[in-house]
Amino acid sequence: MVLKTEKFFFNYRMYLRKGMQTLSQDQSGFTLLELIVSIILLGILLSFSVGIIALNGEAVKRIYIQSSGSAEVRNTFRQMRADLQRLSADSILHALPNRLTYYDINGIYINYHMIGNNLLRNDRIILYNLNQAPFSYRDKNFQQISSPVNAIKYVEVQLFFSKNEQTFRFTDIFYVRN
Repeated sequence: MVLKTEKFFFNYRMYLRKGMQTLSQDQSGFTLLELIVSIILLGILLSFSVGIIALNGEAVKRIYIQSSGSAEVRNTFRQMRADLQRLSADSILHALPNRLTYYDINGIYINYHMIGNNLLRNDRIILYNLNQAPFSYRDKNFQQISSPVNAIKYVEVQLFFSKNEQTFRFTDIFYVRN
């Protein structure tokens, strides 16, 4: 039994040596066909990787546009919230879909209005490219109203605007003091 195992290993070693010798004698380099196939495969892999990188770049660009658009709206709402918290119903001068003018509780004149597609606070543009009038007004039952001004209990601000071919829509509702 030991002889058979030794003979097997001897034959196996000889087989491996013979195989190594034939490999070293036959292998002198790559053939032209192998080079062409490997170049084609590398080209395909490169085109896929370039496509993936381009898609990631577009995704990053979209995320940046959305975050910058959201930041503009947050800043606008922050300013409006600070102003509208000091709004009382008896100080409203104009309450139109594209204009809200009033004196706040400290007697400061506040005029939100649209010129073209821009929303202005007094004379300063606070948001560009609005697609519709931002203001709607509601009574104590939360029904939409257009007049009288003294019946307004809530001011709904809906900012629907475009930036870099994307459209954003944000809504907030503010309670009006008595």
